[in-house]
Amino acid sequence: MKFLSSSPKDTARVATILADEIFLSRIDTKGAFVIGFSGELGVGKTIFIKSFARRAGILKKITSPTFLLMRRYNLNGKQYKNLFHIDAYRTADPKEFKKIGLHEILDDKKNIVLIEWVGKIKKILPKDMLIIEIVHGDKSAERIISVGQRNSKRKK
Repeated sequence: MKFLSSSPKDTARVATILADEIFLSRIDTKGAFVIGFSGELGVGKTIFIKSFARRAGILKKITSPTFLLMRRYNLNGKQYKNLFHIDAYRTADPKEFKKIGLHEILDDKKNIVLIEWVGKIKKILPKDMLIIEIVHGDKSAERIISVGQRNSKRKK
């Protein structure tokens, strides 16, 4: 599925639509619901994540965890209890995430995990996560947002 965004406000709107779809559809997963983000610096990944988190009910200030690797936000929903925002931009070795308990986070169905720069740690992530790629469009403020699964053939 693809969306054309002409502004940060449009990108935020797409994030809100996706959040509504995820929270209303009660998607069943083996573990956490994982969304990986890819795209160049400044393309709008953090704008998307902030808007998604707002729609999930997070009221406190949402900042990128570039220097911390990960931030956790409590959710008051019945299906999901935590939203984790991970930024793998500064990661040299995916093993850094094992030290902070990423596997336990990924195993918990009550978690939503949003990962910026997903390509840097994809080897340690579930194969059936949702991937959002944001790229520059033809015009300066234009973005093309592609949403799809990394591996749509899930083994049962």
